[in-house]
Amino acid sequence: MKNTCLILFFLLLFHFDVFSQSAVTLRGMVSDSDTGMAIDYATVQLLAMPDSTLVSGVVTKKDGSFSLCLSKPGKYCVVASYIGYNSFSKQIYYKSLPQCDVVLGNLKLSFDAIMLDEAVVTAEAPPVKVDEDTVAYNASAYKVSEGAVLEELIEKLPGAEVDDDGKVKINGRELKKIMVDGKEFFGGDLKTGLQNLPVELIDQLKTYSKESDMERMTGIDDGDDEVVLDIKFKKGKNKGWFGNLDAAGGTHGRYSSKVMLNRFVDDTQHSVIGTANNVGNRNFSNS
Repeated sequence: MKNTCLILFFLLLFHFDVFSQSAVTLRGMVSDSDTGMAIDYATVQLLAMPDSTLVSGVVTKKDGSFSLCLSKPGKYCVVASYIGYNSFSKQIYYKSLPQCDVVLGNLKLSFDAIMLDEAVVTAEAPPVKVDEDTVAYNASAYKVSEGAVLEELIEKLPGAEVDDDGKVKINGRELKKIMVDGKEFFGGDLKTGLQNLPVELIDQLKTYSKESDMERMTGIDDGDDEVVLDIKFKKGKNKGWFGNLDAAGGTHGRYSSKVMLNRFVDDTQHSVIGTANNVGNRNFSNS
């Protein structure tokens, strides 16, 4: 009996050790190389090498600190960037996951002070801009495939993730509604917006918290604010008609088709969405 208990004890220790190594956290901070002051809201990305595929991304906190999750060994590059500064990159390589969290140290960004005489300067909007509790993403800063819909763009945003059930979290908080120019799009139906809004129409995305439906109706603060995604269309794209039509056929009589048609007139939005298939796809929820 005693030997059996010892065996079980060591098996539990082994199991705990394996489980604990399923992921490791990379910690560090971003600061100004000249002043040493922390840079808040800088973008930090973890890229898998050699193809620079985005693994995860976050923005630094007010003290310049950040943390990234690493789930498997390999070659990676940590890239820190902020508007007005030169980007900083650091290569890391692990044959196996470390036994504890990794401290990447202080990533120092140098000020970009290049000046050219008689040069034409073209300004590029920063990928991420933070203003108090509002985070704005420049859609053109993220590469997506031709004909991509909103869901593919969100998967590339720093601090955003989409799970297998289609739930979206941005900086750890679940997204509740999609809006266009401050107004609910398609009744706020998240799935409809994610799988049908073309990326080519989008200029900027903003995430922020707003009072819940119950709070708006009762006027009582229930402490349950909603995280929403507010979309700004490119100039000229928010008037008139726009939409898309997809159709596909396959063997054994399989087919799939969907259509989405929208019209924006002043402050009014009209949307029609339909789907027909025999492969079990649903492109909008019951709501």
